Amino acid sequence: MTHKKMNPEAKAKWLAALCSGKYIQDKGMLERREGGKAVGNCCLGVLLRSQGVKPQIKKDDVAFGHDRNGNPEYSVLTPHYLEKFGIDVDSMNHLWHMNDRVGNSFKQIAAWIERNL
Repeated sequence: MTHKKMNPEAKAKWLAALCSGKYIQDKGMLERREGGKAVGNCCLGVLLRSQGVKPQIKKDDVAFGHDRNGNPEYSVLTPHYLEKFGIDVDSMNHLWHMNDRVGNSFKQIAAWIERNL
């Protein structure tokens, strides 16, 4: 499968963030928060953080992305962000699968992004 090539600037920032050791890998949500502080991110949450976007947080500390109307969406990049960063839905789903289902490390995910996006 051929994946859409993403925005090169966004890609470089994302790869650097994934390999930085700054982020603790988590599953099931863009960002996990405890006591108001981020304590874990999935690879897609790291993408948002690397671009200066803070995932929207609800009072129960579950992280959400948000759609064009500001409505929360759980653990996915909304069409707005997919378009902004140049990622197609198939790539997003593949990355989610690598992070949440297979358990690939951020460095393994970064290598896949480097080769495919």
